[in-house]
Amino acid sequence: MLLSEVIGGYVSNSLALISDEGHMVTDVMAISLGLLAFIISRRSPNKNATFGYGRVGLLAALINGVSLLGIALYIFYESYERLVSPPEIKLSVMLSIAALGLAGNLLMVVILDHEHDDLNIKSVCLHL
Repeated sequence: MLLSEVIGGYVSNSLALISDEGHMVTDVMAISLGLLAFIISRRSPNKNATFGYGRVGLLAALINGVSLLGIALYIFYESYERLVSPPEIKLSVMLSIAALGLAGNLLMVVILDHEHDDLNIKSVCLHL
């Protein structure tokens, strides 16, 4: 899906696809970081971390939030540029790829959307 949005975003000249492509990159990062934090947070306390590693999930959630803020700032800048000088959009390409992207995100939410007590896993689901 990421590759189709990269190609489709530039072929159709659609900021919507380009921004979703950036969001998908952060989705991959969020899932990877979330999985890593989940694994680390399950470690037992030791002499280096006497209270354990439970806060790693909070750090991962913070990084996910900051990455979304960065993408939002880029989209804001690019949308301003496009308001000043609007480009022509190839609507059929944009809509077909956007529909596939939506279906992919909904599938991931269904897979991850279970009752979790872990803030890290919740942040990954909300990120999607």
